[in-house]
Amino acid sequence: MPANSPRKQNQSWNPGDKPPRPRRKRGDLEPVGSLLGAVIKDLGLNTRGKSRVEQLRPAWEEALGRQLAEQTKLLGLRKGVLNVEVQSAALGQEIEVYYQAAILKHFRSAVQIPVTRIRCRVQGSNPETG
Repeated sequence: MPANSPRKQNQSWNPGDKPPRPRRKRGDLEPVGSLLGAVIKDLGLNTRGKSRVEQLRPAWEEALGRQLAEQTKLLGLRKGVLNVEVQSAALGQEIEVYYQAAILKHFRSAVQIPVTRIRCRVQGSNPETG
C-alpha cells in the first residue's frame, strides 16, 4: 500500500472482498416504517385509502364535463397511462384526439399524479384485441 493510503498497514483487504462497512452509532438509525411514511407522503402517494384512480376521478369530471364523464369509467393508471373504458368508439376517439391535451393539462394543475397519456377502450371489448 502507498504510504499516503488512508487504510492502516495491518489491514488486509483484497479487491474481491466486500469493503468494510462503516460502523454507526445506535442513535443514527431510524425505523424503516418512519422512513417509508415520509417517502410515501413526499411522492404524493399518501391517499388515506384512496387509489390513484379515485383521486383522479374529480379532476376527470371537471376536465371532461359531467355528461361525458358519466359515459366513461376510469380503469387504472400504469406507467403514466390512464386507461379508460368508454361507451362508444366515437367517444374514445373524441377523448384521445380532441380532449387529451386539455385533460392532461388539467391533471398537471389539479392533482399530483403524473398522467402522460390517455388510452380508451370500448366497453365490453377485449383489451387484447380492441
